[in-house]
Amino acid sequence: MLFIGAIAFSPRIPLPIMIPGRCFDLRVEDIILSGLLFFWLLSLFLRPRIYLAPLFKAIGIYVSIVVLTTGIAVIRFDLNLPRVFFYFLKELEYFLIFLLVANWVRSYSDLKFVGNAILTVGFVNAVWVGYQVLTKRMVPLFFVEAPAGVYQPPHLLESYGPGLFGEVSPLSVGGFFLLVFLLALSYTLVSRPGFRRRLCVLLSATFLVCVLLSGSRVSTIGVIIGALVFVRYWGNKKSVMIMGLGFPVLLGAVLWRKSNVFYSMEHIFNFKHYVVSLAFRQQEIWQPLVSYISENPLLGLLGFGRSSLGFFPGFPEEAHNHYLKVLLEHGVFGLIAFLWLLTVVISLSRRVHKRSRTSISKVIGGASLAATVALSVGALVQDVFKPVILNELWWVFVGLTAAAYRIESRSITEKNNV
Repeated sequence: MLFIGAIAFSPRIPLPIMIPGRCFDLRVEDIILSGLLFFWLLSLFLRPRIYLAPLFKAIGIYVSIVVLTTGIAVIRFDLNLPRVFFYFLKELEYFLIFLLVANWVRSYSDLKFVGNAILTVGFVNAVWVGYQVLTKRMVPLFFVEAPAGVYQPPHLLESYGPGLFGEVSPLSVGGFFLLVFLLALSYTLVSRPGFRRRLCVLLSATFLVCVLLSGSRVSTIGVIIGALVFVRYWGNKKSVMIMGLGFPVLLGAVLWRKSNVFYSMEHIFNFKHYVVSLAFRQQEIWQPLVSYISENPLLGLLGFGRSSLGFFPGFPEEAHNHYLKVLLEHGVFGLIAFLWLLTVVISLSRRVHKRSRTSISKVIGGASLAATVALSVGALVQDVFKPVILNELWWVFVGLTAAAYRIESRSITEKNNV
């Protein structure tokens, strides 16, 4: 619960570590994760027992390619080593979160506890969003000023609408509420009629409103993609429930947008913005980046290395297409490994959702499946697998899915042995 709360509430804490074009942000969950890793390693010395999960091979191959291509790029292009190190360390941290969750969640009660914890921190952040709406002051509750001389990316401190307790970046805010919305919706579809289902419906609607208020178009589209995944796997009766939940919320949002109360609504529901944004990405970002690869076939094979975006002259900070980003940084083999990793996550989530005998496992598997598909689609127009809060929570989802798979498999084995 402490770690989940840290992800949801922790602000960026800029440290005076000079990295070209990069601000080194420490978060509370980084400190907690270090402590958890220490105790986990200590427990492994006392009792060697580690569950590598079905994703371990895909993660291992992807990380190996990242290390190889980045090592070659450091030698050839003189990439800044501290910048490379901290970018790579953050991605390793995501995988560590996955392993810790997959190993420490060992029972159905653990799954329920973590799932409820995620909904709880989501609701608390939604209350803070409501406060910002009422007061019309769109600011985080926790904010740490960067030390003098430390680079602070301005786009990470601006937002179209309300933010989380410690975060205002629209994609991070919208992505956070997208994930808790999909979890609440998954609970709604599994729960029997009664108080619990009504509560889950209320939470789903609340989180959906927060997604819209965030102003993140990628997260809003992710809501639609995730809902379609649920429609695909839950059938007609559940589909009616999903549409019945979303229609009044979306209708209210459109009417709210007409009143011009928040720029975030105007930003989302003015479809001209989508056309202009896609045209800008295609002409000003994607074409120049693709030209670098086509003009240098060998570099297209090996990539320019981790953190090369935003470092080399002419390279933007974001590719606004995560697959293009991976291709540029780690070449064709890196992109294949990344796509395989996503495929394995989707396959595992689908298996847990379809074959589980308990409702909590179905909830976790369904939420992880919908979230992964939604993020995979969103990655076509944004670097969605980069924001910290979004990806920390997503890897918690994936870790819970791996844990559910293990628990369900063990349960089946025990029944067969009886």
